[in-house]
Amino acid sequence: MRGDYSIPHFVESPGFVLTGILLQEIVRDEVALAWRRWGSTLALSRSIQPGHFYGIIANIDSTTGRFDYGAAVVADSFLPTPEGFTRWEVPAKTYGVLTTSLSAYQEARDFFYHFWLPGSGYQSDYGYELEHFSPYFDDETGRPMELWIPLVKTSSNGQLEGAS
Repeated sequence: MRGDYSIPHFVESPGFVLTGILLQEIVRDEVALAWRRWGSTLALSRSIQPGHFYGIIANIDSTTGRFDYGAAVVADSFLPTPEGFTRWEVPAKTYGVLTTSLSAYQEARDFFYHFWLPGSGYQSDYGYELEHFSPYFDDETGRPMELWIPLVKTSSNGQLEGAS
């Protein structure tokens, strides 16, 4: 770990399905609201089995800092999505994964994009950025979360592999 975050490592992830609640066009300070709403939803729902939780980040607007954020769990791909929930199909991808504390989250993300990624032989790929919270996550006691950023390999000349 560097400070409160690790050097990224690669994960080849199979596709999977997430279901949860969605807040659109929020800023980072509003993420806690998604988790409070999610906690209320879990308390009322008997069909959700808590375990590993995921934050889903999509549609990031670099000008305004706004993005869509989902608080979710892995879903059974064969079951219907519960009423009022959103379903995300997360495709198989290569991810750069950092382990970080919540307090170092933005510092870790900045390190990833501005220092680690440019020399990695990869570039960011279209897709969801994921926050993974294991059942053991506890920021107060130092049990960290993971930030998963979708990547695509570049060739030695800087082009995407497979591109002409």
